[in-house]
Amino acid sequence: MMDLRLTTCAVVGLASLTSGSALAQSSALYVTDGDSQRLAIAQNGNATIKTTYVRGYPIVVRNTVWIGDYSASIPAREYDLAGNATGNTSAYTARNAVDAGTDGVNNYMLGNAFSGNATVWRTDGQFGNQVALFSVQGSDLVGITYDMNSNTLWISDNTNIYNYTTGGQLLSSFAHGRGRGCLAWEPSTDTLWYVNNGSNNIHQFTKTGTFLQTVVVNGLASNNWGAEFQMAIPAPGALAMLGLAGLVSARRRRR
Repeated sequence: MMDLRLTTCAVVGLASLTSGSALAQSSALYVTDGDSQRLAIAQNGNATIKTTYVRGYPIVVRNTVWIGDYSASIPAREYDLAGNATGNTSAYTARNAVDAGTDGVNNYMLGNAFSGNATVWRTDGQFGNQVALFSVQGSDLVGITYDMNSNTLWISDNTNIYNYTTGGQLLSSFAHGRGRGCLAWEPSTDTLWYVNNGSNNIHQFTKTGTFLQTVVVNGLASNNWGAEFQMAIPAPGALAMLGLAGLVSARRRRR
């Protein structure tokens, strides 16, 4: 039986380098530990701790932070970027997801996590209005993140990282060799970060699978099950393009 002492991390800032000098980043790193009702905001090696709620795991970060629930259909909750609750909530249906990503407007969750057959769900920006998009197969599937440069999804299991269209077409994959963990796409470097479960290590890869470096985040909670960098909210013209991309994907699925 899996360890449900889950910790969700939205990755956006890192501490000491252990290899290489590749594409370092310096944004804030958001880490939620649902068992401890804790949101850690880490930057420059220091963490500010805020209180959230039990089972608060899948997280997205835009101009505010939204956190959903792993297994209970209770309202998702909003926090400001400093980790303070705003008081805003949204109706939410639990999908056993621990990781999430966002395109700046819609969120994407990987439901039925820790299995070999998971479902990608698209939601609104507050985790409501959920729509099942497609299923993916793997081994201990957990990680998901949205790539705003390619408008595609990256999904990870304990062995590989996969690139999918939002319509469910597999584009590419590569082995990460890091065991269990979660995944985040970083806008500033256009790279992927794989967050090891059970350690303080975060590993950076190019989108073609080249390993760049390992970063050690001192004090990062050990059960890291989700990861996300802060995403920009698209301009109105970009919103229209996202809508068009969604229509194209829907038409392809119907053929």
